[in-house]
Amino acid sequence: MRYAPSALTATVVALFFAAGAWGADDAATRSSEKLGRVLFKTSCSPEAQKQFERALAMQHSFFFPETIKTFSAIPQTDPSCAIAYWGIAISQRPNPLVGPFDSATLKRGLDAVEKGKAIGAKTQRERDWLAALLWPEAAPSAALNSLRKCLTDLRQALGAAAGRLRSPMPRTLCLDLTGAFVDVLAFDAAIARGWTQGYPKRLGQVFQTRYYAATGKAGPALAPGSKFAGSLTAGGQRLAEALVTLKEPVTDPALLKQRPIVNLLHYPQLAADKQDEPAIHQLVENVPHDLKIEQAWIGDGSLTLPVCRSEELSDLAPVRCGKGIRASMAYIVDDLKTLKDLTKGFSLLA
Repeated sequence: MRYAPSALTATVVALFFAAGAWGADDAATRSSEKLGRVLFKTSCSPEAQKQFERALAMQHSFFFPETIKTFSAIPQTDPSCAIAYWGIAISQRPNPLVGPFDSATLKRGLDAVEKGKAIGAKTQRERDWLAALLWPEAAPSAALNSLRKCLTDLRQALGAAAGRLRSPMPRTLCLDLTGAFVDVLAFDAAIARGWTQGYPKRLGQVFQTRYYAATGKAGPALAPGSKFAGSLTAGGQRLAEALVTLKEPVTDPALLKQRPIVNLLHYPQLAADKQDEPAIHQLVENVPHDLKIEQAWIGDGSLTLPVCRSEELSDLAPVRCGKGIRASMAYIVDDLKTLKDLTKGFSLLA
């Protein structure tokens, strides 16, 4: 892969390609590692250049915390290799999707950035990469300079739509989507489909480790030791986190038997004198068919349901976790079984 000298690109890499906890290896396997090849031209010595590209390949293969050690070894080969400290900085955060990071981790990253700047990168390209790391503890002047560079690149990337970038109030940046095309019908259909099945659907975000048939060096493999994780956020709060460390393929079909999915199907009434009396209030069970499960692996699993403001999901947090399963699954739900109709006589005021 090749890198363009863009401060905005550097920021994106710093935010999303920081060392992740989804896959790891140790020094014992270094002799047989298969990382692919990364091309990132630096002004460092030839030997340091080789070390840097190997470290960056490990970074993209999620070799945490080995990446910290590998980037940190580069200045021993070439003390003037300032860009090595950029690598040391982005390696500090174990997983960019699971924050906030503790102050010690952030300080180590900031110290590395400052040291790289103090040494002095030999090219403007390397200076841009270092400047693009926006750490919370950075000096205001340095952060402002980095922000200006990133905004310039962002405006260029938006092209004719750059005028949509607005700052309605201090310290606020947003995109004006007036007149922009949004597939509202598809969105509404997805939300309504969930409601009819009893799911309390709403806007949220799901982050998860994905597996692709064409396995790349930076992606997780279906192999012992690989880690697959996921998280759910809604309303600006993280509601769930899960992690499965693969051990072996599932050979017992009984382990894949789908557990019943029971929901509360609830429809309120809008009439002023009926708003506390729902039109429908039922416990229902999904009736799936055409179920297919492929590429199922079992291993050690964990599930965390954090306590969040105005949320009840944490009440269902597991007392303990044992095994976890990672699989690809597809099924159709176009029928419900009513387990108990609670509509009659139900009142929200009761």
